[in-house]
Amino acid sequence: MTKVFISYSHDSQPHRDFIRGLADQLRTDGLDCLIDQYVNGFPPEGWQRWMENQIEAADFVLLVCTETYLRRYRGQEINGGKGVTFEGVVISQTLYDHYYRNTKFVPVLPEGGDFGHVPLPLKPYSIYTLPQQYDSLYRYLTAQPEYLAPAVGSRRIMPPAQGASVMPTSPPTPAPVNTLGNLTAERRARLQEKLRLLYQQYDLETRVEEKMRTKAIIDQTEADLRGL
Repeated sequence: MTKVFISYSHDSQPHRDFIRGLADQLRTDGLDCLIDQYVNGFPPEGWQRWMENQIEAADFVLLVCTETYLRRYRGQEINGGKGVTFEGVVISQTLYDHYYRNTKFVPVLPEGGDFGHVPLPLKPYSIYTLPQQYDSLYRYLTAQPEYLAPAVGSRRIMPPAQGASVMPTSPPTPAPVNTLGNLTAERRARLQEKLRLLYQQYDLETRVEEKMRTKAIIDQTEADLRGL
């Protein structure tokens, strides 16, 4: 089961309620989401070790970015909770260790949030605003893309333009003497090569209209050959 951990700052009681509502919804939708509010009292290993373990064990960590969160993530606030400051160190170190190839840490903005509150290392990645983009976030967390690329089909064989001659596969040998017999032989060779390519094209074509068009060109080419 996919594990999700939410890293956030305790900005206010409404913000805490928003975080708990998000976690509740993710759990309802089949994801094992954890937040500190689900812990009764305190974890036996202590909060610092608990946070580190949750970040390490999670498949995804959602960072709910606010002005307060950013200050604490950067270690710029000496008052208030220290949890985000510690989590910021763990997250930054993990990104650094993986050369900033990130598939785990997902920045999230609450409604009315500011892109400027997203920590700098996470700005290059997709940022989701909640609740408006909950479905898009859920698709990412559950590997369910909204659009699927179609299978690669067969390459189309494009017919030559009506009446256009088909270029031979190799440059023709210059005629030593521009006599009537040489010109007839040269034209016959060109028509035979054209006919060979047309039959090849006809065999590969699958569309009825294009096959009929190619067949008409073949018939005309054969008539030209017979007229020589």
